[in-house]
Amino acid sequence: MIKNEYYNLSVSSPRCTMDDNSPWAIDFRLYEDISHLFPYINSIAPDSRYFTNPHYIRFSLDGKNCVLYPRSVIITPLEDRVQARQFIDRFFSFINDIEARMNFVEPDDSVFTQAPVIEIYKKLPGTNCGDCGYKTCMAFACAVGAGEIELACCKAPASL
Repeated sequence: MIKNEYYNLSVSSPRCTMDDNSPWAIDFRLYEDISHLFPYINSIAPDSRYFTNPHYIRFSLDGKNCVLYPRSVIITPLEDRVQARQFIDRFFSFINDIEARMNFVEPDDSVFTQAPVIEIYKKLPGTNCGDCGYKTCMAFACAVGAGEIELACCKAPASL
């Protein structure tokens, strides 16, 4: 069982302004390496992406974006400091549940591979029309490479 122990907790707003609408983030270190759980998280968690270089996993937990490295955690967006501190308990509950069910879950070792952004960009019209929802074709190519959107979402007729 992973203990609910951590250190170097940072609770902050990632934006330059600290207004009430800024999403908060938490960042903390773990005493224990939890990388053995990554394939199980990859199997269970929605929208998970497992990477090996560097070694980390990104996934959603209760609508929060979680990024786990072997000994550190980043979670966002959170509404405020209170919710940030409460979500730590939810995080450890999730991790401990996965560790308890490891014998009953098929691990998923498949690694997410990001497509080369420049190769994606070469397939786009380069007009920066914005019809896809991104300001530039390069921004769109980055989103495609990260798996956030499909290449077919480019609305420029000559792009594909």
